[in-house]
Amino acid sequence: MWGKAAGGLTLEADKEQRISANTARKIKTIIAPLVALTLFLLAIMILHRIVAHYHIAEIRKAFHSIAAPQLLLCAVFSFLSYLALSIYDLLACRYIGRPLSYPKILLTSFLSYAFANNTGSLAIIASGTVRYRLYGGWGLSGEEVGRIMGFCLVTFWLGFLCLGGWAFVLEPLSLPPELHLPDRFSVMPVGLLFLAAVAAYLLACFTIKKPVVIKGVEVFLPRPTLAFGQTAVAVADFLFICAALYVLLPHSDHLPFAVFVGLYLLALIAGLISNVPGGLGVFESLMVLMLAPFTAGPPLIAALLVFRGIYYLLPLGLAALLLGGMELHRRRSGIARLATGLNRVTSLLVPQVMALATFVAGAVLLFSGTMPAEGSRLAWLAEIVPLPVVELSHFFGSMAGMGLLILAAGLRRRLDMAYFLSMILLGAGIIFSLLKGLDYEEAVWLSVMLLALYSSKSQFYRRTSFFAEPFSPGWFAAVFIVLSGSIWLGFFVYRHDSYANELWWSFALHGDAPRFLRATVGAVAVMLAFAVIRLFRPYQPPPAAPTAEELAEVTALCRRSTNTTAWLALLGDKSICRSSLPISPR
Repeated sequence: MWGKAAGGLTLEADKEQRISANTARKIKTIIAPLVALTLFLLAIMILHRIVAHYHIAEIRKAFHSIAAPQLLLCAVFSFLSYLALSIYDLLACRYIGRPLSYPKILLTSFLSYAFANNTGSLAIIASGTVRYRLYGGWGLSGEEVGRIMGFCLVTFWLGFLCLGGWAFVLEPLSLPPELHLPDRFSVMPVGLLFLAAVAAYLLACFTIKKPVVIKGVEVFLPRPTLAFGQTAVAVADFLFICAALYVLLPHSDHLPFAVFVGLYLLALIAGLISNVPGGLGVFESLMVLMLAPFTAGPPLIAALLVFRGIYYLLPLGLAALLLGGMELHRRRSGIARLATGLNRVTSLLVPQVMALATFVAGAVLLFSGTMPAEGSRLAWLAEIVPLPVVELSHFFGSMAGMGLLILAAGLRRRLDMAYFLSMILLGAGIIFSLLKGLDYEEAVWLSVMLLALYSSKSQFYRRTSFFAEPFSPGWFAAVFIVLSGSIWLGFFVYRHDSYANELWWSFALHGDAPRFLRATVGAVAVMLAFAVIRLFRPYQPPPAAPTAEELAEVTALCRRSTNTTAWLALLGDKSICRSSLPISPR
């Protein structure tokens, strides 16, 4: 026997609990991606119905009509929003009584939100891994990091409830009939309920001095001044992020800022809880649906695309460059002590951030292969590049994009094969982007990713076979979301072109629809080839579970060991191998 745990559980009972917990975890890892995929497809269906009468030329015209001052204001408000998010952590550190220097807090906050805002779960929760590793490097315990996360989560909802409450009360919203809400439904009572919840929290901070027990955990409410600071900074954060999108919209007296705030908050929360990466599709669908009475569709769609690029993708690229630069500095310094502290902690984050950035780079290539090329750029390119080169670059560019989506999962596991293949595909993607239509914007993004990934070479050292590594259902769902989104976009853009079998064999300078069809087949072929290779790889049976006698023997050895990692053998998920050499009695 392994011995008895607290509460008198035997080894067998503990083993049964672990099995049931593992089963529940496996079910959750399958259901969550399926829900996200279903919500994304539903959002695409709604978006298709809304924009069916728009033309891609109208959206492009609206995109180019966004003035430079609007872009600058969007960038400024986005910067202020990320700055306000860092104050979340600053107040949280004061709450737990472990004040850190603001530069450390700012770095942790920026990296965590730049990563989490592009993932498929609530940003506060998704940023927990980044916070745990960085704050752990600054000397904070796991319990303290958990309290920081809890404080930030409460701060987030305080801002949503407070600002949403005021918006719903002062400017009651007229929700579109497509949401199928009751005829007399009003958001004013919801707003009053939101404000009452905020008031109850602030009142509790004034009156309750003893810890509140939640599921056996004692939680101390913050001081009143800290609680008011929470509310104020969270409201400021939401105002900044709302303003970042609002300034991109065409000026209209029919859309007051207070009304826009309420609609934005509804779409934002729907995108967050959908578990779709970055709320992609869900957020945009609801915004287009709810803002249809106030502004024209093409300018709104263009504004949403620019906003996603500035608020979501730009910080992710900066975070990747920042981590890559820090990793390159650590490698070149050659000083062992630099491997500790900040450099050691950030090296733990490199695979996750680089995987996400590479995934985004693949999505950019895939969506770019769907869109028609700029006519003026294509005409200039035709003077120096033959048509077959343009056609092949477009085809292989989409295949490279799909390859990057798949390889990103290997980067997350530090596989050296995934690293080298990603470097090759990023470099090829830069060339293909320029040769298929002088898409220098995506070439710049891919160059940033290539530079950041090159700087992080030392973090990708595992020589395990790429096809032998497990791929989570969530990653497959994310790849399918991007692929299905790009296919839908292509059919939306070219829906006015009559389909014929001859399209597949039509090669012309302005033959965007045939190029889209061929590129889609190439991308799907890459995905199917990867799936077939994984399906027919040699079967590896799961390792045999350790017996009670083996665990008892290992327990005795662990008690004599001075290395705490030896106790990992008792988790029950590993096979036990005995050495043929005699074991020292020490």
